[in-house]
Formats: sequence, structure tokens, C-alpha cells
Amino acid sequence: MLRPDQGLALKLLKLSVNSDEFQETLQLKRQIKKTLQDRTNPYLSASELDNIVRWKLDKQYHRSKQQREINVDDVVIPVTRACFSIRSSNKNYEIELKLKTLTVMRGVAIPLASAILAICFPDEFVVIDSVLWELIFEDEKSSFTIGDYLKFLSFFYSLVDHTKCSLQDTEHLLWLYQKSLN
Repeated sequence: MLRPDQGLALKLLKLSVNSDEFQETLQLKRQIKKTLQDRTNPYLSASELDNIVRWKLDKQYHRSKQQREINVDDVVIPVTRACFSIRSSNKNYEIELKLKTLTVMRGVAIPLASAILAICFPDEFVVIDSVLWELIFEDEKSSFTIGDYLKFLSFFYSLVDHTKCSLQDTEHLLWLYQKSLN
């Protein structure tokens, strides 16, 4: 298992976050942030959700598109509005409820729900995926539970303490680090 310590942080900080991929991510985050700030009760529309899905799934976008097409504005707006309004003094419980709320939509499992939250709230969430999971925990996984996500997120919060970078910059640096190992 990777240790979220100063040694790993120093390796990560030698990498650059200025890739084209990362610029695309930053642009999407800025666009979604402005959209959410302009709304009294923040929510995503179906097309905004689809932009996040396209970003997350990239070349796999069309794989489950038919399943997700039922997620129209009449579904997406109230679901995301409910998700974004959830507050709890117990942060893990709040995260659990937000993930569960998003996964009521067809085609949205924990990885995609984490991507939605990470794009909308980049200071609080990261995107779980099998590549980083395997790097961090030395365990191959193709599906994730809420418990897995909480463990994954906890790793990143610990690592941020050492990198002194934002949560998502740290995640991106770890992604670049993983790519450099291959």
C-alpha cells in the first residue's frame, strides 16, 4: 500500500499539473462552479450532468449512454438539488447520503457519482477509479462501495497534508505519478 507521507509528496511535487487533460478539467470545474453559484438552490441540468459524464468516461462515454438517456431534466434537477442540499455534522454520513442520492439515477454508480461531486465541489471530493485504487491499495477492483470511496478519499486528505496542494491537484499529481511508472 502507498503511504500518504512526505516521501510520496516529494515525488509528486516533481511532476507538472499543466497537461491538456488537466486544463480541460479546470475549464469544466470553472464552468460548473459559475453555473452552481448563479442558482439559488444549486442543481445540475441533464446537459450539465452529461458534460461531466463525458469528461469522466472519455472514450467509454457511449458504452452506457443508452442506459443514461432516461436521466432527463425532470430527473436530474431534483436529484442533484437534493444531493447538493444534504448537510450533516457527520461528514462521512453526509458523503454517504450524497453518493447514494446520485446513484438513484440510471447509469450512475459510485465512480460516476464521485466524479459529479468532484467537479461540483473540487475542494471536498476526488474521483475514485480502479487505476489509482490499485496503485494506492495494491488491490484490483472494478466496482466500488461507499466504504471504498471513504477509504480512498481519506487517503487523499492525508496526502494533501504533505503536498500542501489542493485535493484535486494532489489527485492529478498521483495520476501523473502512476502514468510515469508504466
